[in-house]
Amino acid sequence: MYDAEVNFKFWGVRGSLPSPGKDTNIYGGDTPCLEITAPKSRIILDCGSGMRRLGNALMENPDDRETFILLTHPHFDHVCGLPFFTPIFIPGQHFRIGAAEPHDMRMLMPRLFCRPFFPVEEAMLGSDIDYFQPAPHGEAMLNDEIKLTTRPLNHPGGCTGYRIEAYGVTIAYCSDTEHVDGETDQNVLDLMQGADLAVYDSSYTSQEYPNHVGWGHSTPNEGIRLAELAGAKRLALFHHNPTRTDTQMAAIEANAKEQFAGAFAARDGLELTFQAAAVAAA
Repeated sequence: MYDAEVNFKFWGVRGSLPSPGKDTNIYGGDTPCLEITAPKSRIILDCGSGMRRLGNALMENPDDRETFILLTHPHFDHVCGLPFFTPIFIPGQHFRIGAAEPHDMRMLMPRLFCRPFFPVEEAMLGSDIDYFQPAPHGEAMLNDEIKLTTRPLNHPGGCTGYRIEAYGVTIAYCSDTEHVDGETDQNVLDLMQGADLAVYDSSYTSQEYPNHVGWGHSTPNEGIRLAELAGAKRLALFHHNPTRTDTQMAAIEANAKEQFAGAFAARDGLELTFQAAAVAAA
């Protein structure tokens, strides 16, 4: 028997568009990309601009993990890093890439890798890619390590939330979702239930939200309410507004911590390690 670790890293936490600069150095300016690693598997959640740095890291430290790339939806801030993900161009690399209905990566990839918007077309990619389509509302084993649960989220054009479970560790990813005042989103609760970490869209403050109803994003306060209802241990505020400075983010984070001790604002490069249940040696 040995103790498995499940590792988690934020490679991009900003929403809408990359926002580099002196005012975003602390929390970061790259758009959504998250990485979860188990002993034999890697899950990449979303392909925002942070995916470029993840690709560079994988080139420097390659491993033989089975790698899944899961897209929540194809808005530009969630796909703009994929054409700059170096490993996807390398022969011998293998990836399983998926998105739930109403999106299909088999149709999205040739539209993302196409001229005149990008010089390299899909047929020119060197890696071996298998496409798959999870159910939009279901549960499935991706392999013998990873259980995937999907639920539709409230976002223009459709979006999927993911719950990743491995060796007793649960991580919920609920980006690009909008709450409705006075209602509780059961899909988000399903994903967050008892999670070790819940990542939740917190683009707007509660004061800003009334002016952005229908835009597909939520607030730190709603994230805290849902995390408490679901019994989540930690809550990462995510998809930060691109105009938000580090000073403003620090104030939002401090306020969230006062309400929920497990709350924090996600930062580019932040890594978390979860000690998983003991497993039998191969």
